[in-house]
Amino acid sequence: MPLAAPMLGSAVVALVLAGCVALGTPGATNPPSANGAGTAGGAGAEASTDPSSASGSTSGSATGSTSESATSPDAGAPQTPGGAGGIPGGSGDGTVGGGVPASGALAAAWARLRPTLAARQVGVAILPVGAVAGTEPVLLGEWRTGAAWSTSKVALSVAALAAATPAQLAARRTLARSAITESNNAAALALWAQLGGGSSAAAQVDAVLAAHGDPLTRTQAQQVRPPYTPFGQTTWSLAAQTRFAAGLVCDTGSPAVTETLALMGRISAGQRWGLGRLTEPVFKGGWGPGPDGGYLVRQFGVVTIAGHRYAVAVAALPRGGGFEQGIGVLDAVARWLPAQALTPGPGCPS
Repeated sequence: MPLAAPMLGSAVVALVLAGCVALGTPGATNPPSANGAGTAGGAGAEASTDPSSASGSTSGSATGSTSESATSPDAGAPQTPGGAGGIPGGSGDGTVGGGVPASGALAAAWARLRPTLAARQVGVAILPVGAVAGTEPVLLGEWRTGAAWSTSKVALSVAALAAATPAQLAARRTLARSAITESNNAAALALWAQLGGGSSAAAQVDAVLAAHGDPLTRTQAQQVRPPYTPFGQTTWSLAAQTRFAAGLVCDTGSPAVTETLALMGRISAGQRWGLGRLTEPVFKGGWGPGPDGGYLVRQFGVVTIAGHRYAVAVAALPRGGGFEQGIGVLDAVARWLPAQALTPGPGCPS
């Protein structure tokens, strides 16, 4: 088991299972297993199996916590990452994926908050929607980049919907709804398989990222950490996530984007923690265990603060390693954020 912890209530178990993709037959119940687990409905840390298989190797800890696992026909040598943390290049002060450290009143407010957060590492990136080209995300905390886990489902949903033929569209809409609003893992793997899996699917997801402000992130095409899925192990920085979110929310010309954003505004009640507690959030969370069993809990999206929209990405490595503790850290950051004097952008071009 990746993490030993006391038993949690059924609602928490269900939402833990949704963060890392446990993959089996779309819509099927995936039983807990050792390295990624499914809830009733296939949600969980992304565990994947061969898309042609009806079920796969999945697992859960005593908490029911899971993460994306995969046994894929595309599994093989790891994709070679470029640059620090798998993000090639980046600008700003040279941190992973770019961005500039917060300064002034925001930095001082963070310095007061940080000791209260039960996290070994925590990170936040903030970018005003509609900011002038070249504006860098503002960074807070220590954590910068790591596994995308189920946040990777957003670009995957857009790619799958955009590539659908009229005959395929209804079925893909059903899968995308489940993958985004419930973080259903089997649905996400089905979308990946329908894009061809492996390098074909990764290239289509990368095209979505690049078209919406993140040309540097490379979707993981091959299994690099059995049993987790390729796409869930994509290295995605907080800074790059804010650029993508800010670009995505301003794309009014793509039905696939519009539909995915609408789904991000209808996340299931059990997963509306952290950014989900803010005003008018469109967001997606992801979570899963590291090699040491400790959880990474992260979210990204767009929220409204004082009448202005901001792309925000946040992640935590909880001090005790547990999923619930990670939720608590993201909740604390979400409570703190609206009181800060942030510099707004002009919003999306009209």
